[in-house]
Amino acid sequence: MRNLRHFLLMVIIPLLLAAVGVSALTIDLVSRLSTGANIEDHRRTAEVVNAAILATQNELSNAVSDNANWADGAIQVYKPGIDHEYVNLTWGETSAMGVLYDLIFVVTSDGKLLSGFIGGEQVDLDPHGFLGGRLMSLLSALPQNATEAKSAAAVVETPRGIVAFSVGNFVPTSSDTVLDSPGPRYLVLGRFLDAGFLAELGNRYVVDKLALTP
Repeated sequence: MRNLRHFLLMVIIPLLLAAVGVSALTIDLVSRLSTGANIEDHRRTAEVVNAAILATQNELSNAVSDNANWADGAIQVYKPGIDHEYVNLTWGETSAMGVLYDLIFVVTSDGKLLSGFIGGEQVDLDPHGFLGGRLMSLLSALPQNATEAKSAAAVVETPRGIVAFSVGNFVPTSSDTVLDSPGPRYLVLGRFLDAGFLAELGNRYVVDKLALTP
């Protein structure tokens, strides 16, 4: 009996305590590794999402360049009285499809709205205020003429949600084009980062359950 007690005290119990210690250390190490892996995973996901948003801005900037740098479009928007029906047929109806953009404004250099459509519906609002006060800072960085084409982009919060948008000046493709109005005109195209679009981005860039939070 004494030998058994001695064996338990000197051999078995120390082994059990050591085993418990090793288990605790292993669990702590796995937890730390898991936490580190999660942090790294979140970092990589953030990088992918940022790249996706930047790619969206680039797509919008390319669309602005394609749509604002042509003779007929410039002639129409530089008329003293802008033709809303022309704007609707050219860009407004496309905004209802939500394929590349769902917001389109034609504005002056001081941010005044000449014509605008969101989701295919004509709107009457203050573009600068609607775009989180960011429009004027982008306009001021763009050429104040109809000869040098350039665009700029941003992501802002609006009363209707977060939107990525790009703005560029209308420039006719021919230097012989005669424009009725001397002041520059600008095209704004935007895409709302709503649930549908985020799901599309998630599928494109393999990011599961991509969504906005406060």
